[in-house]
Amino acid sequence: MFSWFRSKDPLEPQRAAIRRGELPAVPAGWKCWRNGVAGESFKNPDGISRQDIIRRLKVGESVRLEADPGNRRDKAAVKVMAADGQIGFLPQGHGLNSEVEEGRLFGFVAAIRSGEKGIYGVTIVLVRQPKA
Repeated sequence: MFSWFRSKDPLEPQRAAIRRGELPAVPAGWKCWRNGVAGESFKNPDGISRQDIIRRLKVGESVRLEADPGNRRDKAAVKVMAADGQIGFLPQGHGLNSEVEEGRLFGFVAAIRSGEKGIYGVTIVLVRQPKA
């Protein structure tokens, strides 16, 4: 009713494609693919359950990617962050640290799945902008 009142989301076409289960259209030279998230069953250092955060996620929602060079298990670790907190990491061996540090890698929630013992997992769509 008051759609004229809300500011338009410039990423809505991409979010709509993801909600339909498609990869979004990206400009020439960009790359887009699906990727799993690792470590979703753990708690965050502040004690908040990643599972609780995942339960509130919606397909199409943006996620932030943050380098985690202080990670003891993986010096190349990249956190996957939702608005409410960390939901996990990119799996080891991803090789995307330079893209994350340069701000050229973006993510969206593509799927939330229920697995063994009611543990939720997350698949994201990653979009990589080419170097300038």
